Formats: sequence, structure tokens, C-alpha cells
Amino acid sequence: MVLYGAGGILPFFLNSFPALMGGRLILGVGEAFVMTLGNVLLGDYFLSEQRSKWLMVQGIIGSAAGTLLLSASGYLAVKGWQYPFLVYSIAFLFAIAAWIFIFEPQRTAVVAEKKNETKIPLNLIAKLCIITLTASTIYFVYTLQFSLVLDAIGIKDRSQIGNISAAASIAVPIGALVFKLFSKKSIALQLLIIAVLIGVGLTGIGLSHSKMSVMFFAFIQQLGCGMTVPVLIAWGLNSLPPEFRGRGMGFWSSAFFLGQFISPLVVTGVKSLSGSLLNTFVVFGILCIILGVINYLFTANKSAAVSEN
Repeated sequence: MVLYGAGGILPFFLNSFPALMGGRLILGVGEAFVMTLGNVLLGDYFLSEQRSKWLMVQGIIGSAAGTLLLSASGYLAVKGWQYPFLVYSIAFLFAIAAWIFIFEPQRTAVVAEKKNETKIPLNLIAKLCIITLTASTIYFVYTLQFSLVLDAIGIKDRSQIGNISAAASIAVPIGALVFKLFSKKSIALQLLIIAVLIGVGLTGIGLSHSKMSVMFFAFIQQLGCGMTVPVLIAWGLNSLPPEFRGRGMGFWSSAFFLGQFISPLVVTGVKSLSGSLLNTFVVFGILCIILGVINYLFTANKSAAVSEN
């Protein structure tokens, strides 16, 4: 949290672009720590049923906090471009709270023995990372490109763009609630639901020609996004052996943020072939649904084969 806060507020004191980028790198390292450790502690502190509840709460509070912080940043930006970076100083308060309230999970002798005897489940981690990377790449298509899509449709007023984005983002905490409803279902079914919601949303956005239409499909897409992170985290925590949970979720975090990095690169490549950003959204939407169906059918067939044996 200290790294996160220091890297976050550093640009407030700087005017050099290289120094600003250095601050962003420190922020990224801090975020990687926070994301990985936070998820691992969820697994260490709580059993499966409780994890689902707290992941739902995390999804609801996270989206609400994000909206509030964006609003606060807007007010601070009136004073100057550097002032919004002061919002990151709240991380120091969380660092103090973590020092006071976070406790080390109990380690049993059985777990210690297993760590020496059990091999790290590379196949499981590889599958988790591949699906997370794919999901993350598609997840960030909307996040990074939506304002440009609105511009392509003809919605150029900044206030309208902000209002449409804000209205659609209401679906994120609702998606977290939907995750809780399906948390006891198979991971294949959960991933299929996410793929259909995001796929229909992206396809609909790409085919939209009006404000109401694009808002409706953006809401559907954000509903799927609200489920995505809790489902992927819960899958990792529930499937990884406790003795390898830390390393496994470290790989998961790397895969998720790598998807954020490569998403705009993939969008650029697809856009050069499809001819427009709107067509690119349609391509990603259809691809998302196809991948979700293939994963569901493959997993269902594999489970059926295991049951027969």
C-alpha cells in the first residue's frame, strides 16, 4: 500500500514525463502486490461460501468507490492537472489500517508437509492464466475503447459520453450480485454466462446507431464485466491447493494485467482488418460468445467422461 500510494502521488510533485512514468511503474508494482495479496488473503481467511459473499461485496464497493474517486478527481482537476493524483494518498490510510487489522493466516503442519510433497499444479495454473488472459483482453475492449465508439456513432458531447458511461457502469455492482447467485454453479456455466453477456453487449454496441441502443447494450456488457473478476478470482481460490495459492494468484494477476496491456494492441490489429472500431466490437462480441460455448462444451464433455470412468 505504501508503494501504491507513493507511486500514485509522485506526479503531483513532478513536471518531468520520464519521472512521471517512473511513478506509474512504482504504482504498478504496488498494485500487483495489493491485488495478489488481497486475493490470497480472501482464500486464507474464508471458506468457499464466505469467499463468494466477500467477492460480491468487493465488486459492489469497488465500483462505487471507483465512481466516487473519479468524481473527486474531477473536482481536484479544476485546481490543476496535478491535483487529482493526491487522491492516491488515501492508500497511506489503508496501509495503516492493514498494519493494524490484517493478521497472518494460520499455517498447519499438514499444509507444511504438503508443500514439500506436492508438486505445483502447472496444468491448472496454465489453464487459469490462459482463460484469464483471454477474458481480460476482451474485458478491456469496452473499458479502453467505449468513448471512441460513442464518437464513431456520432455522440461527441462530453457530458453525454459521461452520462452514458455512468449509466452503463451501474450494471457492474449488479453483475457482482448475479455472480453470488451463480457462485455454486460450475465454472464452465459461469464463464458461459459471462461470455454471452459480454459478447451480446459488444456486438450490440458495434451495431448500434442511437444513444438508447448503445446504452442498453453497454449495460448488458457491463453486467458481464461485473461478474468477470469475481468469477475468475473465486475459480482460482477454490481450485488451487492452499500451499500454492499465493504463487497461483500471482500468476493470475500477471495474466489479468497482461490482458489490459495487449487489449489495445489486439484491437488495433483487428480494426485494420475489419475496417472500423464498430466492426471490431462486433468481431470481439461474436468471438467472445464462440469461445464461451466451446469452453462450456469441452468442459461438460470432459466432466461427463470423468464421471463415466
